[in-house]
Amino acid sequence: MQNEPPHAGKGFFPETVEENRSVLAQQIHGSEVVYATTPGTISNCDGLFSREENLNLVIRTADCAAVMLYDPESSAITNLHVGWRGAHAAIIHSAIEALKKKYGTHSRYYRVAVGPAIHSCCYNVGREFHDYFDKSFLLPRNGQLFFNLPAVIKRQLLSEGVVLENIEISDQCTRCSGRVFPSYRRNKTRQRVWNIIEKEGDHK
Repeated sequence: MQNEPPHAGKGFFPETVEENRSVLAQQIHGSEVVYATTPGTISNCDGLFSREENLNLVIRTADCAAVMLYDPESSAITNLHVGWRGAHAAIIHSAIEALKKKYGTHSRYYRVAVGPAIHSCCYNVGREFHDYFDKSFLLPRNGQLFFNLPAVIKRQLLSEGVVLENIEISDQCTRCSGRVFPSYRRNKTRQRVWNIIEKEGDHK
């Protein structure tokens, strides 16, 4: 419990996950996306999708982005943990392929929200990033290199057929925003933002 901020999500903590009908991805910076039907923690994955009502899909972040999708054709919801490793491993592609395979829907109807993440103002990276991403996402400044994670996420969504008007990306940088977000890059914090998406139903 001490690893989570007191204002996390709806007050969910590990010992109350099942009580609050929440499902958490273990988050290993990979590209595995899993279909979730019951509360709990799912190991070895960084993405969750479901059509279950009143089931909270939770992604925890402290500089990485939560990418939340809603498919109005199937009424499925998705929550993804996307840092540079997830972006490089193409987790967004994996998630959209999983949705299409399971439901046969088209990504042009998807609606996407991308939560607060570290932005290029603060995301200082090494020269090896030239091997991982197109140079348009790498900004040289004062002899250093800065990575634009939100721009990569946006490009990947568009390349999968998501319509620009259906993409909303937070402009808040977790490291330097006026709001106090947990940022691993700022102070190695163990706190996390709980990013939650839920398909509402009849609450009992």
